[in-house]
Amino acid sequence: FKIDWYNDWWYSQLGMDPAINWDSAATPVHPEDVQRTRELAENVFRHSDSLEMYQRIRDKSGEYRWHYVKGVAIKNPQGEITKW
Repeated sequence: FKIDWYNDWWYSQLGMDPAINWDSAATPVHPEDVQRTRELAENVFRHSDSLEMYQRIRDKSGEYRWHYVKGVAIKNPQGEITKW
């Protein structure tokens, strides 16, 4: 899956380049959380229109910290999900 947008905090606090995508080897998600995150996200993307979870994310200093992560799907006028 591909996430189309992150807020500015993501880039400023994590030191991420906007050109880096979710599937990059440079993901800031803790290695122990990657598989669980992928499984949850893939399930939500198939069966829901929002995602909420806690996960450890590496900040620009290199430390992992717990974060509450929320994603909401973008829908067209017919109510179909067009982007995440």
